[in-house]
Order: sequence, then C-alpha cells, then structure tokens
Amino acid sequence: MLILANALRPMSQRNGDAKSQKGALVERNRGRGLRLTYVLERRYIVIGCSHGCVQALLELVSEFDPAWHASIFITLHVGSYSVLPEVLSKRSQMPIKHAEHGEAIRSGAIYIAPPDHHMCIGKHRVSLSRGPRENWCRPAIDPMFRSAAEAHGASLIGLLMTGMLYDGASGLLDVHRHGGITIVQDPDDAVGSEMPMSALKIFTPDFVVPLREIGALIGDILVPRPRACG
Repeated sequence: MLILANALRPMSQRNGDAKSQKGALVERNRGRGLRLTYVLERRYIVIGCSHGCVQALLELVSEFDPAWHASIFITLHVGSYSVLPEVLSKRSQMPIKHAEHGEAIRSGAIYIAPPDHHMCIGKHRVSLSRGPRENWCRPAIDPMFRSAAEAHGASLIGLLMTGMLYDGASGLLDVHRHGGITIVQDPDDAVGSEMPMSALKIFTPDFVVPLREIGALIGDILVPRPRACG
C-alpha cells in the first residue's frame, strides 16, 4: 500500500501539491506492470458523508465519468425521506438511484442508501438492512465501508467526506486493511471537519485532499495517463 499522506503532520505539509500526489501514484508504479494493472482494475467506489455533503456531492458527481465503468455507492445521513437521487441526477452523467434490496450491482451506476436502511455491498448484489443504528445513524457509513471492504478488497476506493462525529472512520480503516485505496477530504476544506478528522486520528489514509481535487484524483487512480517519452 502506498502511503501518500501523513496524518501526523500539519495539513499544509501533509498534502503538499495534490497533483504531485496523484502523479506519484502513477509514477511510483510505472515499469511495474503488475501493480499498474492492479490500479487499473479498481472499479468499486464507496463514499460516506454527512453534514455539508449535498453541495459537495453535487460538485463531485459532476466529475464522475461513465467511461470509468465504476460502481459507486453513497451513504449520506438522511431522515425518513430523501430526494437525493433526483437532486444529484441534475449534475451527473451516470444514472443515480436509491439501492434496492437484492439488486444486482451494475457498472456505470451510482447507488444511494435509502432512508432508514443500512446499505451493504456484496460481491454481486446490494443488500439493505434495518439492523441496529450505528453511530446513532441508519443508514450509517461504517456498514457500507465494512461490507464493501470484505467483498471487494483491493478493487475498492473508499472516500470519507464532510460530516460531524465519527461515523465512517472505522469502516474506512477496514477498507485500508483489506488493501483498498483510502481518500479523506481535507478537514480544513470540509463544512463538517469532525468526520474526516476522526479517520485521520486512527490511521494514515493514502490521500488527504480538498474537494476540488477528489474527482480528478479518482480518475487518475482508475485510468492512469501514460507519460510522454523523451
């Protein structure tokens, strides 16, 4: 696992130049065919967020490229009613819907946890549960992260964004332990800094970047661009 962020340093030093971080992921693996293929095959993305997240998601989904052929899952803390798929669809090139229990996972689609249900990610299907609340939430981020990590391991990208309290931190650590790439939104850039900071307190993620860098970063992980020779 490449560690390209150091959660123990000040944020300005930790990130350095975000573009150089992205380049490092590709450049450190150039000439290592197995590892480069390993990066190219990542096709599952799980995203957790809460307070301040709707505006952030509107910006982020506009950068998602259908050509990634990725399956993307989002858990946002919501109440008993949600129109988030309709809201995000206005900015997305990919289809967005509330997940349904037992439905097959398709590439090139975005699934959102519906109100009052945890969303768990299996090898080929999504499952919904009204199990106990975690971190006072249902849907909660940790069950999605944990299940996706177990099902997809090194083929997974986990992203924890703006929010309060600490939901998602332990789940993102599970993604890390199963070999997935972990991204945390820079707490200094987040409307709710507690959730990103809670992850940084327990482990060092691969990337800590501001919102404006996240879409391009994911694109570089999924589709590394060849470097010109000469």
